[in-house]
Amino acid sequence: MRGLVLGFDTSCYTTSLAAMDENGFIKADLRLLLEVKPGDIGLRQQTALFQHWNNLPELLTRLQPCLDQPILAVGFSAQPTPEAGSYLPVFTAGTNLASSLALVLKVP
Repeated sequence: MRGLVLGFDTSCYTTSLAAMDENGFIKADLRLLLEVKPGDIGLRQQTALFQHWNNLPELLTRLQPCLDQPILAVGFSAQPTPEAGSYLPVFTAGTNLASSLALVLKVP
């Protein structure tokens, strides 16, 4: 079956959304940088998480023209490293949205 795989990443400084077809062709590679105020050094997790939640609808809107095939699967980055217990709150934005989307679409 022809279709697309979506991938979400909400790590520390960029909200990202990609779409790839079954042949590995990248149909979309969308990114929005998180805003760090001048003079600040980095972002607090709660601020970054809030920005990710605000960025995701814009990226999904920008993805619409690329959705010319059904979505077959949805992936996401869940943690900063593969080590057990590795966790940062910012990853929950992409994890929760991707998991919810997969449930609604009934795809892995």
